[in-house]
Amino acid sequence: MRPFHPGWLSCFGRALPMNSGLCGRATEGCDFFFSKPPSPERHLCPRRAIRLADRFEAGTEEGLAFTMSLSFPTISLTATPQDMASKRALVILAKGAEEMETVIPTDVMRRAGIKVTVAGLTGKEPVQCSRDVFICPDASLEDARKEGPYDVVVLPGGNLGAQNLSESAAVKDILKDQESRKGLIAAICAGPTALLAHGIGYGSKVTTHPLAKDKMMNGAHYSYSESRVEKDGNILTSRGPGTSFEFGLAIVETLLGKEVAEQVKAPLILN
Repeated sequence: MRPFHPGWLSCFGRALPMNSGLCGRATEGCDFFFSKPPSPERHLCPRRAIRLADRFEAGTEEGLAFTMSLSFPTISLTATPQDMASKRALVILAKGAEEMETVIPTDVMRRAGIKVTVAGLTGKEPVQCSRDVFICPDASLEDARKEGPYDVVVLPGGNLGAQNLSESAAVKDILKDQESRKGLIAAICAGPTALLAHGIGYGSKVTTHPLAKDKMMNGAHYSYSESRVEKDGNILTSRGPGTSFEFGLAIVETLLGKEVAEQVKAPLILN
């Protein structure tokens, strides 16, 4: 057996140095010790906080013998590290957005290794969502736009949130640019009504929350589906809070493939 290498810690498929003071402390991520340097092709686990306390020191043989008992299994992905590192998502968060439809797809995408930026429509300050949960954006939409383009633009639902997205000139510009590049646009619940407001994806088959159906079909610009998730070309839509996991997994499948989506899904215990 090769000596334990003190310079490696696998954290959500990425290698981080263990001799930076992380080892032996509360560490974010899912921590494994390897006799070989880890790589995303071999090892990937959903993010999880695990306290190592002072049980091990970097470079000791005890590290090799350490077996960690996890509630989530290790996942081996076929997507290359370059694929995962290169995929980027923009989630646009407006006041009144539906919390579950914001957080769950973001979480699912991050489990797949997609770099997700949650951007506040009006700035970086905490955003009050539809059930009075406050979410802190990663960046303002103004700043996030400068880092584009993105592989997917995601619009959460919520009646007020969707209305705010529908009235935003910045959102319109982002969606028009995304559509012109044939980039993926994903909207859930009432979120697809922002597509209608900005003239995006006309002619596509879409789904929405049942209460948003009449508004979405006003003008007959779309055909309607009762599916929990509907994908037509570069437009991906879904129905509501209860379909948020399926929505997030559909984004992962579109960007990284079915096998990756299935492997991300397995430890979520959705069935």
